[in-house]
Amino acid sequence: WMSYPPLSLAEYIRHEFRWYVGVRHIRPASHFSMIFMHGIAWAIGAAILSRSSAAALSWLAAYFLLRYAMGWMVGVWGMQDSVVRRKLALLPLRDLLAFFIWLASFASDRIRWRGAVFTLDNGRLVPVSSPSRS
Repeated sequence: WMSYPPLSLAEYIRHEFRWYVGVRHIRPASHFSMIFMHGIAWAIGAAILSRSSAAALSWLAAYFLLRYAMGWMVGVWGMQDSVVRRKLALLPLRDLLAFFIWLASFASDRIRWRGAVFTLDNGRLVPVSSPSRS
């Protein structure tokens, strides 16, 4: 079994940001290619560029259908995760948030980890500040 500690929204965003910045420094091509993982951004873009509202709704409906199907198959049916079952409706919000965190990861080399701030330099963590002692 694997369990994750409960995180506040700010802690979750910091965690995801740290992960994206790390990947950008370790595997820049992989990080950039993550653009193809953000289905919600593609669906919204296609909907905006559509010539009709029916086509726009079709793009968005296709995204929601596929995303919920994948979430159900992997999280609910495959992993039998009761949290995913209860919070499946939040998947599009999570995807949208992940897209904006991914975009933000291009703009910074600093991360916060275990109370300290680091910058990444050639794939190495360089401390900017020490963890606070309480």
